Amino acid sequence: EPSAGNVVFASAYDGWAFAVETFVKIYASKLKMSEPVLRKTLWGDFYINAKEKKIMRGAAAKGKKPIFVQLVLDNIWALYQTVLVDKDKEKLEKMVGSLGLKVAPRDLRSTDPKVLLTAVMSSWLPISDAVLSMVCSKLPSPKDLGTERAKMLMCPQTVKFDSLPEKTQALLDDFTACSADENAPKIVFVSKMIPVNRSQLPQNRAKMLTEEELRA
Repeated sequence: EPSAGNVVFASAYDGWAFAVETFVKIYASKLKMSEPVLRKTLWGDFYINAKEKKIMRGAAAKGKKPIFVQLVLDNIWALYQTVLVDKDKEKLEKMVGSLGLKVAPRDLRSTDPKVLLTAVMSSWLPISDAVLSMVCSKLPSPKDLGTERAKMLMCPQTVKFDSLPEKTQALLDDFTACSADENAPKIVFVSKMIPVNRSQLPQNRAKMLTEEELRA
């Protein structure tokens, strides 16, 4: 549910991402609205009543443009239109200026629309900020990892924790404590991602027949 702040909208291909909270921060001051109100209404069947300067419910029934479309999607589509379709660099420079973005002149001079789009979008809505913020606010604390889970992370599936060197096993308490004390050991976890065919995943591998199935 985006309004609960647990969804990130992203394009890894073009290097940008955002959550509802991203635009709550942007528009709260611009529209002079409270953050709690925007947080509840930026996503959903709500629209802005320009005359009364209020947020109203029932955008679909009244044929109004939802706030999320008006304030978020329309602006993203405008950038895509300017860069990929119109290829209007003069207009793009004005948009970059109005958004207060810092884009390297080298990127702005690029003749490759993909490079240009990624440079602008990643400066406006950096994917790293959105994902890291979501991880920090929504994922369980490392301190809640638990001993058994920590053991699984400290050794491969084919190796038992008890078979690890004593010095490695001794790090378990530090691993679960997750202390930020400057005297605590610094532990780095490196995860290597390897692309594999879906058929090679454990749950999709051919299973051995049981004795009953063989007899049948």
